[in-house]
Amino acid sequence: MKGIDPTQFEPWLDEFMRTSITENVSYISTIRDEYFSKIESIIYQGIQNGTSPKETRDQLIQRTGMSVNRAKFIARDQAGSILGQMTVERHKTMGASKFKWSTSNDEKVRDSHDKLEGQVFEYADPTAVGFPGTDYNCRCTATPFLMIIEAH
Repeated sequence: MKGIDPTQFEPWLDEFMRTSITENVSYISTIRDEYFSKIESIIYQGIQNGTSPKETRDQLIQRTGMSVNRAKFIARDQAGSILGQMTVERHKTMGASKFKWSTSNDEKVRDSHDKLEGQVFEYADPTAVGFPGTDYNCRCTATPFLMIIEAH
């Protein structure tokens, strides 16, 4: 089943996505050098095609021979990170200078993120943990915080 290309209606995000994926994959310290380009390609194609993390995991296992658990972590983490980064870029492009932090409100939310729930932050001055969705396995989201001034 094919998902939705997150850049379909925003083609300007494609280059941002490619660059961010390259940077994100470079942070995976346990990957051998010869696998970086394969992993970048799998992650990029998976995000662009709206592939599920499970399908991306299977591609990582098949093309690199990594363990199931490692592939599962990388597939889920990389998809979440890039989508979180794309959200930040979208918000900034539309003129939002602030965002509200929202967690998944369940037992898996880490304490450092739970403390940020509902708070408003500036994109120019991110939190110590970065932006929602960009930390490893983070499921938090950013909602643009726009000031609306009513004319009287």
